[in-house]
Amino acid sequence: QWVNEGMAELYEHHGRPSQEWIRTWRESIRHLDKEATPGNLAVIPLAELVSMLRDGWIKRQDVAYCESWAFCHFLLEGGDPALRKRFLDAFGALRADASREENTKAFQEKLFEGLDPADLEKRFLEFMDGLKLPGYEAIQKGLEAAEKKDHAEAIARFTEAIQADPDYNRPYYCRGRSHYALEAFDKAEEDFRKSVDLSPEHTVSHQ
Repeated sequence: QWVNEGMAELYEHHGRPSQEWIRTWRESIRHLDKEATPGNLAVIPLAELVSMLRDGWIKRQDVAYCESWAFCHFLLEGGDPALRKRFLDAFGALRADASREENTKAFQEKLFEGLDPADLEKRFLEFMDGLKLPGYEAIQKGLEAAEKKDHAEAIARFTEAIQADPDYNRPYYCRGRSHYALEAFDKAEEDFRKSVDLSPEHTVSHQ
């Protein structure tokens, strides 16, 4: 199941890293980013993810969608040519006349035979945790400036982040807080509304 869904997500984004899934990974699953709103999600152990059948996968789809994409992305773009080749070669083990169970078994054996599961999971997590979004550094600099009450500088850095990724709600929300701190209430409201428009579940912007 992880291959079907993970590869579908990759191709939907034309093979490029999905900003949406990187945000989900960093903010909701791994809680890597400062001032991200933590969710109750957690990484599914790799051995569990790759052995999930459809029903089990669907029950965990809040994480499984993102992690399936992430693992396929890692296998293809994680910087290990041998692992990439192994993954692509595993598709050659599939047969049109085989059952789903037989094809799953053949694919998994071709891909994972001889690999150290613990090392593979460690490399996977390190690769994914290292992925950054456009404007990431600008957001971090903006947060640092806001902590120092330098809200003019913070606004400049959050604006830079918005220019890099205008569809991301977080820098609008952060910039709105700095506008609010400077009593620029109209600008703050505009940013908060934009944050909510882009991500309605970001309810803190309603406060």
